[in-house]
Amino acid sequence: MNELVAALKVYLANSYEMYFLAHGFHWNVEGRDFQQYHDFFGGIYEEVYDTVDDTAENIRKLGEYAPSNFKELLTASSVPETSITGTAISSMLSSLEAANAEVMDSIRAAYNLANTADEIGLSNYLQDRYDQHAKIRWKIRSASK
Repeated sequence: MNELVAALKVYLANSYEMYFLAHGFHWNVEGRDFQQYHDFFGGIYEEVYDTVDDTAENIRKLGEYAPSNFKELLTASSVPETSITGTAISSMLSSLEAANAEVMDSIRAAYNLANTADEIGLSNYLQDRYDQHAKIRWKIRSASK
């Protein structure tokens, strides 16, 4: 069970990292397509943020404490840190796609452990989150063309 909790903490941390990245892009995007990408990044950060509470509560359901400060989240995250200032939209999209891939990998790892632990509800939750991030991947790739 400790491995499962650790995997969920990585997923939670990666989600927060992706949330902050998309939110930072939302605030700092520039250019002639500003409004389109401002809205695009806003939609993604809202989508990702909407899942963090449920993920933390799933950690609590397993009897452990969820990370509760930035240091714990940064320690657990596997998403590479990205500079936002003066970043071109193409680089923003590329960074966001890489962050999303890390989130998907962390979901997959937690899902496999949840299945092994026979945590059916958690497995279903993680399947839904994986599908949500597959949709985000599609959106990012489509916006990159």
